[in-house]
Amino acid sequence: MTAPLLTAKAISLAHRLAPTDLALRAGALTAVIGPNGSGKTSLLRALGRIERPGGKVYFDGQDLDRQAPAWRAARLGYLPAGREIAWAIPVRDLLDLGSRAAADERRAGVIDQLELGLLLDRPVDQLSTGERSRVLLGRLLLGRPRLLLLDEPLSHLDPYWVLGVLGLLREAAHSGASVVVTLHDLHQIGRFDRVLVMKNGELAADGSPRDVVTSPVFERVFRISADAVADLRG
Repeated sequence: MTAPLLTAKAISLAHRLAPTDLALRAGALTAVIGPNGSGKTSLLRALGRIERPGGKVYFDGQDLDRQAPAWRAARLGYLPAGREIAWAIPVRDLLDLGSRAAADERRAGVIDQLELGLLLDRPVDQLSTGERSRVLLGRLLLGRPRLLLLDEPLSHLDPYWVLGVLGLLREAAHSGASVVVTLHDLHQIGRFDRVLVMKNGELAADGSPRDVVTSPVFERVFRISADAVADLRG
């Protein structure tokens, strides 16, 4: 088995995330689920070394805390849950930020896949929340980071785009990225390779979608019967 792309040792955030060990492999699509306030966002922020978290994160064996911002930005992409953008920058210019080196063919492909062509000249602060979500995801995909940390990327999207974005994230994983997604819609976790369950700032379960949904931990954490998502049980 190949070495993990990322190894986290005792990562933490005060009062929000207990010391947690985690390994992420290239090519995997991972969902992070849990009730509100369970630590999903905190886990992503600790992995991305945001807010001065405790512990250590090693990316390809390199200590992330010792790397220059440009080195980290070329390898890690982070999408926050908030989609507010106060800057009246045109969509085409926002897409170019941090990804000017993207080949024209790849840029055109991302714009086409996310249907951004008609939005390119519009100020991003005048878009709907769902449109901004697609633009911000497009910007990340253009940079081709090897680790994508996405906080609620499916929120504010209609059903067509939920499935479309999941398809794009699967493509990124197939291309060798490790993709980690926080998720509220439990009916979507069957589309992921791995599921992490958070509760009270701790990692409560880690396994395949079927194993997680059929475990006693699932009912304890979510306070609903696994039958509520019976279609995931296979």
